[in-house]
Amino acid sequence: DSETLRLCDSTTPRLYDPMRYIKKLTRLGSLGPTEERGAGVWVGYDIDGVDEDLSAQGFVRADTLTDDELAARGVKGFTRIAPEKLGLRRKDEDG
Repeated sequence: DSETLRLCDSTTPRLYDPMRYIKKLTRLGSLGPTEERGAGVWVGYDIDGVDEDLSAQGFVRADTLTDDELAARGVKGFTRIAPEKLGLRRKDEDG
């Protein structure tokens, strides 16, 4: 039925669907050339139960970025992770 199709539609976010974010992690120590010292690496996360603006925590919402934009930052994949592992709270835990 139409309700089943809507719930199964992968374009319809559900409460606990992971949302994609990227975050630039800066390497503090480097033994490489001067231009590499302090250079960052972008990491991709699929964060469960979070779908808000996390820019204050250094995250960039990635589900609107193209494959080319992700590749330009060096993001090769996304790791599914619970928000608590990143010091975040699920949206259903607020209040």
